[in-house]
Amino acid sequence: HFHPDWDEWWYIVKGEWEWVIEGKSTIIKEGDIVFIERNRQHHIKAVGDSASLRLAVSRYDVEHVYKDGSYQE
Repeated sequence: HFHPDWDEWWYIVKGEWEWVIEGKSTIIKEGDIVFIERNRQHHIKAVGDSASLRLAVSRYDVEHVYKDGSYQE
C-alpha cells in the first residue's frame, strides 16, 4: 500500500521488522527510525523469534491505497 498525502514515520521499540519499500527489502531493528515518503509502495512484517513493537507517527485520516485500487481511511 501507499499513502497519497502522508509521509510515514516509525520508531522500532523492540524486535526486527522486514520493510519492503518500492520492492527493496530491508531488515530494521530496535532503535531504528524509518521514514517513508508519501506515494511510495511499502509492506511491513515482523520477523524473528520474539515479539516486535513499533510506534507510528500518524493521524486519524491517513488514507491507505492498495495495488488493486482499493483504499482504507
